[in-house]
Amino acid sequence: MGDRARERRGREVEALRVEMAPLPGALDLLVAVKERGDRLVLSSALQQRHVEVFLDMLDARGIIDDRTTSADGEASKPAPDLLQAALKKLGGPPQASRVMVGDSVWDVEAAKRARMVAIVVRSGGFGDHELQKAGAVALYDPPGDLAKALDDTPLA
Repeated sequence: MGDRARERRGREVEALRVEMAPLPGALDLLVAVKERGDRLVLSSALQQRHVEVFLDMLDARGIIDDRTTSADGEASKPAPDLLQAALKKLGGPPQASRVMVGDSVWDVEAAKRARMVAIVVRSGGFGDHELQKAGAVALYDPPGDLAKALDDTPLA
């Protein structure tokens, strides 16, 4: 059933692709993270072809260090598979600071399971209480606001 659901999700994403656009400040956030000298892996449960389209929409190929797609994990969030794959791609010492920026309760739960700090950009339709109860350490509206506040977050 999971394979059928992923296949259908792929068709739905494909059909809606022309209506999608990056969130305001999304590219600014990626650039700000890199300007701090941090490594950056985009972790998505989308299929490879969709991730590539969104990277092009963001013009982010030259900014990110790597990416994960649905092919990089057995299970999707809230399972930590994709985040663990991203951490593996980052390499580095296990005690290094690792932060996940997401937009859903499932992202926060996956981050906890992967022993990561979770910061949320409000865009996933979840309320602040739900996100904080799940364990989000900070909440921001659009990604550009987080970009401006990086020095005041657990990323600092």
